[in-house]
Amino acid sequence: MLVKTWAFGIARKVWGTVSRPGLLGRLSQGRGGRAVLVLIGVFLVPVVLCGLIWLLGLVPIFDSVRWIPIGLVIIVGLVSITVLFAAFGVWGVGASSGRDTGDQFTGDFRPLVAFGLGWLRWFMQIVMIGGIMLAFMAVWTDLRWWRLVSTPEIDALPARAATMPVPADWSPAGTATGDDPDNPYPNGYYERRYDVPASYTFARMRDWMSGPGWANDPGGAAFGALQAQHCVSVAAHCTAELTPAPGELPRYTVHAWFSRARSEAGTPQVRLRLTYAEYDPAKAAEVDVSRETLERAALIPVPAGWNRINVSGEPSENGENYVQTFAVPRSYTGRDLKAWLTGPAWTHPATGKAFGAVTMSYPCKKLDDHYLCSMTVAEPGSGGPVESLLVSYTPGDHTVRIDFERNG
Repeated sequence: MLVKTWAFGIARKVWGTVSRPGLLGRLSQGRGGRAVLVLIGVFLVPVVLCGLIWLLGLVPIFDSVRWIPIGLVIIVGLVSITVLFAAFGVWGVGASSGRDTGDQFTGDFRPLVAFGLGWLRWFMQIVMIGGIMLAFMAVWTDLRWWRLVSTPEIDALPARAATMPVPADWSPAGTATGDDPDNPYPNGYYERRYDVPASYTFARMRDWMSGPGWANDPGGAAFGALQAQHCVSVAAHCTAELTPAPGELPRYTVHAWFSRARSEAGTPQVRLRLTYAEYDPAKAAEVDVSRETLERAALIPVPAGWNRINVSGEPSENGENYVQTFAVPRSYTGRDLKAWLTGPAWTHPATGKAFGAVTMSYPCKKLDDHYLCSMTVAEPGSGGPVESLLVSYTPGDHTVRIDFERNG
């Protein structure tokens, strides 16, 4: 109660000081030039504070609590407008006009100076309100700094896309740019559409994506070697990543979509999109599982021709669940899946420590659009977690998903 009374007393004293007429004269000691600086400074302070709140709100920790920076901007804005209007007045003229709310410029400055300060105050009030509103909109829409000033990598996307080994018989049909609004890190894409010959097919586009022209272009600068190619026939879509430098994540991804001609008079199209991401959480997932689970999952004898395209991990009802998805060769079959699960690599890998023998809990089944297999570790160890594997293979998009669960 004492603290509350003390705080209320200080607030009332401060309010009395700022609302008492003649504050600008006291702060500037009656000097016109200093008064101009005071007016500009005090009305810019709330704008700067709201801008700093916007920048603070870009920290990933606020992604799930957007209401905190939004609420701070609202509070700072309303308090600033209330206090500064009470301290320096509202209207754009001096007190002698009868329209001022109490700062009495003419009592501290010559009439002409007071008149000019009144209109400067009015202008700075507009600047303050406008700046606060812009900061509020930036926080509300989660505006990222790189959308305002861009980055050299994003600006260079068109030039980088120009080095793609586009076949000579493709005709440009349009361009587009944009970014991924769900990625809080600098990213962007540059896209071009091409009209292709009537005989062109998705299979040809898929072969082109895996061709040698990306790494070796005799006609100019090569785009660079691609890796982790993944194609989905149903969607007529392929993706591949530019091979990154050692120790780095892939920053550039190439997407290609094939569209058949919509009419007999039309032409098929290929849509190429080059994306850049400084950091993509989907490609470097921070999984919520223990180090022991990660070490055990690393021993799963994944075949050399598989490319991991997604990973996630979280606590389960009785333990932990770690899920990996791999793109597999187009020639892969359900028979290959069964051979891998029953093969010797689990107990006798070519290199490194063995994962351990697995036994089929249920035989592999062919369902509507995928194969499903369930295994447990044959000898989980005395007192250790019970481990199980649920493996599914989807021929339509050439992916294998491995759910690795450790209970106990």
